[in-house]
Amino acid sequence: MLISNILNFTIIIFYLIEIGLIVGFGEIFWQDELKYFYEGNIFFIVFFLMDILLSPLKAFYSNGIMIISRVVIFKRYSRFYLWLDLVAFLSVLAPYVSLSFKTNYFKLLFFVKLIPAYDLDRYLLMYVKNQSKRSHVYGLLRLILMMVLWAHWFGVGFFALDYWVYSSNFYGPNTPNYCWIYNSALNFNITQ
Repeated sequence: MLISNILNFTIIIFYLIEIGLIVGFGEIFWQDELKYFYEGNIFFIVFFLMDILLSPLKAFYSNGIMIISRVVIFKRYSRFYLWLDLVAFLSVLAPYVSLSFKTNYFKLLFFVKLIPAYDLDRYLLMYVKNQSKRSHVYGLLRLILMMVLWAHWFGVGFFALDYWVYSSNFYGPNTPNYCWIYNSALNFNITQ
C-alpha cells in the first residue's frame, strides 16, 4: 500500500499546484488546460476515484501501532475520511462536468484533502524511519516540496493581485505604471 500512498500524495500535490494556477491565472489558464491537458486531468480524476475505492483497505498507524483489522479500517474511513474524499472528488469533478470556469472555484474545497495528507505524511515518515536509516532524505525532500508549494502559491497570489489591480484600473490612468504585469517583458495577453 506504500505505492498507493505515494500516488495519493502525488494527486494532492498536482491539485494544489493546479488550483493555484486556475485561481491565479483565471479563464486563460482554464481554456488552455481544457485544450492541452484534458486527458491528463481525466487520468488524475480516474486515479482519484480508484484511490477512494482502495482507501478502506489501507492500514494505518494509531499511537505507534499498525491497525490492520479491515473492520476498524473501514469504520474509521467511512466516519470521516470518506466524506473528505467525496467533497474533494466532487470539487475537482464539477468543472469538467459543467465545462464552466466559475465552477473551478469549487476546487478550493479540495483543501480538505490536507487533513488526510497530514496523516499520509506521518505514515510515510514512520515508514521511512522504520525501513531505512536514511530517514533524513525524506525529511529534506519534504522540506523542499513545502518550499516549492509555498513559493508557487505566493507567486500565483502576487500575480493575481497585480492582475486585479491592472484589470480594475485601481490607480486610474496611471495604473499601468504601477503594475509589473504590464511592464514585464512576458506576454500575459493583457490589452490596454
